[in-house]
Amino acid sequence: MRSKMKQNIIISTYQIIAVTLCAYLVINFYGFSYPTSLVYIVGAILLLNIVGTIVFWKKLGHSPRSRQAESLMLIVSSFTPIVSYYTLLDGSIDLLKSLTNVIGMFALGQFIWVVSIYICPDIVGLIRIRKNESNNQ
Repeated sequence: MRSKMKQNIIISTYQIIAVTLCAYLVINFYGFSYPTSLVYIVGAILLLNIVGTIVFWKKLGHSPRSRQAESLMLIVSSFTPIVSYYTLLDGSIDLLKSLTNVIGMFALGQFIWVVSIYICPDIVGLIRIRKNESNNQ
């Protein structure tokens, strides 16, 4: 259980760094105009996740089924900048004027996704296991 949690924390850190790096590079080179830069950011993250999945396929999980699940989660999490744009910004144009606000917003959306999908289920599982062990003794 601890090795899976360690693996999830590594993948989560990779995802947050990938979102921050891709958003920074795309916004610096192209500027932030809503549809085009968001598509470029999602495309760059998707490309990074696909390359990462191909390169680290053997280290993603212990069985083929867990590797497929992890790679699917990486691909789905590539689209979190779109969700975070619509939920966190909610159309407020004033926040789009600063590069750090936009990148921070994308990183915050990725952090919320990572914590809710990757890390919290493992922590809840560990708590339940410890509670069951203490009740059995």
